[in-house]
Amino acid sequence: MLQNVSRTPQTIVGGLNGWQWCNVPDYWNIVLVEEDVVLAPGETYTFHLIQRMRTTRVLYHGESDSDVNELGIYTTTGAFTNPLLMAAFVSWGAGSTYESREYVASQAEKWTAGERVAIQPGHAGFVATGNARRGAGFTSVPARCLPASP
Repeated sequence: MLQNVSRTPQTIVGGLNGWQWCNVPDYWNIVLVEEDVVLAPGETYTFHLIQRMRTTRVLYHGESDSDVNELGIYTTTGAFTNPLLMAAFVSWGAGSTYESREYVASQAEKWTAGERVAIQPGHAGFVATGNARRGAGFTSVPARCLPASP
């Protein structure tokens, strides 16, 4: 879920050249249709991580340190190593054991290197409740409190 925390409307560009999510090694567009989504101040947009094969990407199994436990949001497709294109980043659990985007987030000043969101046993996710650049700025929540998958 993305929330506009600014005081002005924000546009999430849709389609293949629009905003992207990256959970190494997978990535895809946030808005599946070509139309843009405009968020008023305080408004949220819920999306699901739909992969190229039209399946839902599971972000956290909670069973293995090899889970890719990070998510980057980019304002356009292309260079996932470009800090100017990163809109947000978060890392949890053990972090990524693959080609992490944490260094990009640190360069973009979207995340503090080495920080991790703590997920409590039996919980399925987390929400930002404070400084979104630090793991301590998030609170773990049970699955019943999260949006349902498609």
